[in-house]
Amino acid sequence: MRTRRQSCFAAAMLVLCVLHGCGSEREPVSPLEATEWIDQIARAHADADLPAAGTSAGLEEALALPVPSDVLPEHRRVVHQDLLFRIARVELAAKRFDRALAAADRGLALGRQTDMFSGNLLIARGEALEGLGRATEAASAYYEALEINRKLLHDVLRSKDAGAP
Repeated sequence: MRTRRQSCFAAAMLVLCVLHGCGSEREPVSPLEATEWIDQIARAHADADLPAAGTSAGLEEALALPVPSDVLPEHRRVVHQDLLFRIARVELAAKRFDRALAAADRGLALGRQTDMFSGNLLIARGEALEGLGRATEAASAYYEALEINRKLLHDVLRSKDAGAP
């Protein structure tokens, strides 16, 4: 499970990407609109971290927020996938495996990429399937997550070998 520090870091990185366009050629987004959206998402994450939370309602509300028009589609995808992963984690903790599976599948339907967001959703999917007694399908989801992890690790090691910091 993600710590509060990791959630804050992820939110800060998303704000930077949204405000600076992550190297895209697009015009900068409206800082106030994008910042407000990210702040609301970060608050939903923080509320889900509270010990008494036990519900994904705040995360679902954050997921339903209108996305500012200037937010790049890729940024929208990762924010929504991260929210759906958190929803799946809450549902898994409550042993609501069917709801966890639905959240993971919703996130994966937004697009599978070789990134931590898809990997996290595949792990949550595997845990939900395992909880539902569907071991073969769970193993397949875990394997897909492992392959993403392997590719990401390979890329990191290759960039380190090339002298990248």
